[in-house]
Amino acid sequence: MSTENGKPGVKPRFTPAEIRDALRAGAGVFTAAAAILTKLGKGPIAATGVKAAVKRSKALTAFRAELLEETLDLAEAQVLTGIKRGDKTMVIFYLRCFGKARGWVQHLDLNVEAPIPVAVSNAGEALAKAAKALTPEQLRAALSPSGLKEPESG
Repeated sequence: MSTENGKPGVKPRFTPAEIRDALRAGAGVFTAAAAILTKLGKGPIAATGVKAAVKRSKALTAFRAELLEETLDLAEAQVLTGIKRGDKTMVIFYLRCFGKARGWVQHLDLNVEAPIPVAVSNAGEALAKAAKALTPEQLRAALSPSGLKEPESG
């Protein structure tokens, strides 16, 4: 007999076709599909219940993935429409996401001039004191890849 929530002998309240229709109507969003299924009058179902049902079914998993791809295509089409209209926000967004190979990268420059307060939790007292005592130069050196050096013997 079918199972629901992994319990043998419990017949699922919702058929795969009902779940599929709810996913389609909800654009693949579990919460939306759960609300749609609940309105069928077979009792409430949470988003986690829909997610579990989809996870158990290869067909529903593939169907949901297809729905999410369609929604992504729609969103990308809207970005391109915005670019064609001259929407500067869409232009910048597109360049930041897809123009990296051509140098459209935003860099964050971090310049530390003052001592940095360091909050250390779940660490030993000595480690916390040592971290708080670092100067900005020592902190930069410790955080840079070249700052990782073997301890000196002596």
